[in-house]
Amino acid sequence: MTNDSVRTGGTIRPRYTAVELMKLSREERRRILEEAADLAAADYATDRALTAFEAFGTDDLYDETG
Repeated sequence: MTNDSVRTGGTIRPRYTAVELMKLSREERRRILEEAADLAAADYATDRALTAFEAFGTDDLYDETG
């Protein structure tokens, strides 16, 4: 693990590099990914700034039929 840590919800979690993650077992990587996804889901559900945008506006897509 790198020396960096991340504090989330009062818990300090290690920060992994890609190489460190690949050295872990599939089960351990899956557990870490699931935990990260749960934290991200909570952020996206409560922080409107993360979802208050349009991915594509009407002028962002090229349509050859028009």
